[in-house]
Amino acid sequence: MTHSCRFCSAPLTRVLVDLGETALANSYVAPGAPAPDPAYELCARVCDSCFLVQVADAVPAEAIFSDY
Repeated sequence: MTHSCRFCSAPLTRVLVDLGETALANSYVAPGAPAPDPAYELCARVCDSCFLVQVADAVPAEAIFSDY
């Protein structure tokens, strides 16, 4: 999958760090929950044009802020 920079729209081809599939921080899972925590890709990329460091895939707000 090709990702593009959120600032200058250049293709993101350089990986800074790839932590693989990672669960969200500070999420509470009740004991006996039927399914494990959902995991999301955590791969930071660097734009070769503007040098912005960014994650290519954003986690949906509903997944982060559903239990406040």
